[in-house]
Amino acid sequence: MKIQSFLTGLFPRSKELRKAIRAYQKKEINKEDLEKVYSSEANKLIEIQKELGISYYQEGMLKWQDLLRPLCNYHGIQEGTLIRWFETNFFYRMPIIKDKIKYEEPVLREFYCLDTLKGANKVMIPIPDPLTFAILSENYHYSRIKDLVDDISEVIIDDISNIKINIDAFQVISPAIGYYELDDEDLKSYNDFLKKLRYFNKKIIVHFSFIRHPSFLSKIQDYDILSLDLCYGDREKIIKAIPNCNALSLGLIDVSTSLIEEASYLLKEIKRISNYKKLSELYITNSSDLDLLPYEKAIEKIKVIKEVLNHEL
Repeated sequence: MKIQSFLTGLFPRSKELRKAIRAYQKKEINKEDLEKVYSSEANKLIEIQKELGISYYQEGMLKWQDLLRPLCNYHGIQEGTLIRWFETNFFYRMPIIKDKIKYEEPVLREFYCLDTLKGANKVMIPIPDPLTFAILSENYHYSRIKDLVDDISEVIIDDISNIKINIDAFQVISPAIGYYELDDEDLKSYNDFLKKLRYFNKKIIVHFSFIRHPSFLSKIQDYDILSLDLCYGDREKIIKAIPNCNALSLGLIDVSTSLIEEASYLLKEIKRISNYKKLSELYITNSSDLDLLPYEKAIEKIKVIKEVLNHEL
């Protein structure tokens, strides 16, 4: 079995992209000019991924201000105040649920640089999970969280059906699931969403970050690759809680520090952890969104991936 890899979540914006966004906000450039910069930066990231030799390509979610804000464009949802993103120095706009959530027109395809992915070998589209969205929202409409999760799930499913490129995998980004202790009904809503994703007949990668309560892992169903942040919580407890699965992704590239991991350290940890389970596939990835780091540092951090890929276990 050879080590493989993919990137997880939001990638930081370069100085050039941040400059273009400011210029657009000041009306110094138009939307078309800004889109050209987005495409250029996404292409650079895809080329970097090709150089690294990773298995699934994504465009970096460069248009996403935070993981949840694009979803605020659906009917019934408004952008709220800035709230701290877990235990980081970053913030997100809390979604405010004012009415029944409905799908009216495509939203998500406008937040991906889709044209840049058309030439990629295997395409992965990251999406926020509905239960995380519900947990981190301020809800003034639904009496039950299950109904909120069901409605936002349906909207996301309807929306991603409008992404008209060849997709090989969905990466479901789930930062709240292991951070909070959730009951079985909540986890059933999460699993129901994964079942709905099966409609597209693509690989499903579930990524959990900020894991404080790993016991939930045995209750997650219907995925192809289990991806885990191993840098935030108690690594040994998380490892012991890993259920039997065919494919596992280890979030060992720590986005909470600018220190660059040594390839020898990563290989040692990968081999140690892989001994716990019989696996068909094993991947390495970043622990959480790389946009928690400066752009240049994120590039440095992921370059170590090339040094560990294709090693035999």
